Amino acid sequence: MKPIGPVLAAVLFAACAQSPEEDPPRLAEINQDPAKLHGYFMYMIRNEMEAMAAKVTRVDEKALRFAIQNTVAPDLTRRLVLGFEQHSVTVAENDESRIARWCNKEFGISREYHLAQMESSSGKKYWVIDFTREQLAELPEAAMAWFRRQRQAAEGRIYAYPPDWTPVPVMATCPCGR
Repeated sequence: MKPIGPVLAAVLFAACAQSPEEDPPRLAEINQDPAKLHGYFMYMIRNEMEAMAAKVTRVDEKALRFAIQNTVAPDLTRRLVLGFEQHSVTVAENDESRIARWCNKEFGISREYHLAQMESSSGKKYWVIDFTREQLAELPEAAMAWFRRQRQAAEGRIYAYPPDWTPVPVMATCPCGR
């Protein structure tokens, strides 16, 4: 009989190493690679640290918190934001900013967000997500549009959706083609 202990230990170590709840990238890493802003921002939103998430945006904490925890559809908006995947980061024409494409297949939306460099009071430059007020205001509207599609598919009925509920698919691929 062969010892199974080392094999079991290796499997457990590999499973722990690929934990979905990894630490966010450090701000120093983001300054080297602005594509990592998405992971940092999502980590902070997922862990309900909107104040920390707002630090890597050009909007203040109140505006970000209001956009996500709105009175229209807070749970759906949070689900929409957390479902964003980053599909690309390209250099803008001015060569000083980047354009990130974030898509959410479940909600059927694809948006471009500008990433810009800001300067701290100490003179160091750092990357931020340059959300506009219009882009933040659009989040609950997009969530409600998705909800209306779900309700239409359910022939007007409204359900209390359990956590494992599978929604009616909006699109097979993201609008950006991925």
